[in-house]
Amino acid sequence: MLLTNSEVSKQYKRINWKCDAPVQSKAAYVHHTLFVDPLLNEIMEDPVKLPSGVRMDRAVIQRHLLNSFTDPFNRSHLTEDMLTDDSELKQRIQDWKRMKRDTGK
Repeated sequence: MLLTNSEVSKQYKRINWKCDAPVQSKAAYVHHTLFVDPLLNEIMEDPVKLPSGVRMDRAVIQRHLLNSFTDPFNRSHLTEDMLTDDSELKQRIQDWKRMKRDTGK
């Protein structure tokens, strides 16, 4: 799901208002929201794409599948072999982490 500039601005203001450590820019907010697992709200390590189009961290969805063979967002049938690796997103996350580490931000 892509957000419009207006939606990004609203979300950015909401996040900055709620957070102890505000996001410094809209670009950082967009990266942050793309890289965060929607269930645990943590930066993903190994993103996978569900058949519904949602991207999640592999470890999170694997844990979910231990209890229920359903997509947590629409309850349709889901098994581990239906997950698709998202190597492009994984590389973007690794590059972003490296940049954050190297710049000290």
